[in-house]
Amino acid sequence: MRGIVSGECDIAMSNTYYFARAVRKPVKGLSDSIDMIGWVFPNQNDIGAHMNISGGGVAVNAPNKENAVKFLEYLASEQAQEYFSAGNDEYPAVPGVGLAPSVAKLGIFRPDTIELSDIADNIGVAQDILNKAGWK
Repeated sequence: MRGIVSGECDIAMSNTYYFARAVRKPVKGLSDSIDMIGWVFPNQNDIGAHMNISGGGVAVNAPNKENAVKFLEYLASEQAQEYFSAGNDEYPAVPGVGLAPSVAKLGIFRPDTIELSDIADNIGVAQDILNKAGWK
């Protein structure tokens, strides 16, 4: 996004929280010129925009399994999701949780609905394609 502001490039791809953070607080080389950047979510008329996936789990040999489960349940609560939206400039993972003002400036988007199992089933093929293309 700094490349857009500096004139180095005309288009960039970024995680939403970087833009929202520059809306919420000063980010060197970006916030003063944030109005120079337009925001577009891709694939809104068909499959929806890709979302990064985060997850949590409890190890089978965890010494405090009960507390670990409680912590994961807290992370999925409305309270924690409001915190992530406001403090980390992210879209909440829990439906119905309000957006922080910085995130709301980006608007609502249609997320993709690809099943995680479909992604997992194709990791090997994707890696082969990347290897053949010489991607590093």
